[in-house]
Amino acid sequence: MPPDSPQFLDLELLVGAARQPGLYPVTVITAPAGQASGTLALDPNAADCKSVLDAIADRNTTDELFREFGRHLFNALLADPIGNLYRTSLGLAQGAGKRLRLRLRIEPPEISALPWEYLYDPEAELPLAISPNHCLSRYVPINEPVRTLEITPPLRVLVVISDPSNLGDYGMPALDAGQEIDRIQKALQQREDAGQVKTDVLPHAIAADLREKLRTFRPHVIHFIGHGGVQDDQGMLVMQDDER
Repeated sequence: MPPDSPQFLDLELLVGAARQPGLYPVTVITAPAGQASGTLALDPNAADCKSVLDAIADRNTTDELFREFGRHLFNALLADPIGNLYRTSLGLAQGAGKRLRLRLRIEPPEISALPWEYLYDPEAELPLAISPNHCLSRYVPINEPVRTLEITPPLRVLVVISDPSNLGDYGMPALDAGQEIDRIQKALQQREDAGQVKTDVLPHAIAADLREKLRTFRPHVIHFIGHGGVQDDQGMLVMQDDER
């Protein structure tokens, strides 16, 4: 492992189906500080929750709105005793010179669709997604062994943009893909200059064009810029047709 690669201790949480409306069992699958279980009290259909999601969809947001919603999600997910275990695990990770990786396995689709990436630690006053002491990830278990991925540089990254012209017909806001592409390119520029990474951009996520890129560019990583959601308990991505 390269000396500058971050190392992690895992805290994995499993959120199961509601035992009664708005109450979801939470189990700590693994953590540096041991095991615990608790309850996530959250009603995704509550007026205050829906108003925040509507504001995000309409891009009518403020930093304070994100912080408050992140605190709400954090306090619901990491209520004691899981909150105490989280704090102890974070201290153990920092004491070992590592980051705490919070892995979320959220099974109920009605709350899995919530933007848990906004989790905000009120004690540290920091969003977990950008904290130097954390790594936040969603985790979907599969019944297959994890295979080691070995590549010969450069690492090929394909950025796929899906911004159909009629998103408004489906109640979805237009995207600002340009800003995200700029951030990706700036973040990877040093690696690209060193020949370690190569990026390509597919400006329209049309199925035939995507298949061609997969065949010719053969990416190791696909970064998707677009909309997604859950429909009939199935995850979905919004793509474009030939007329975009």
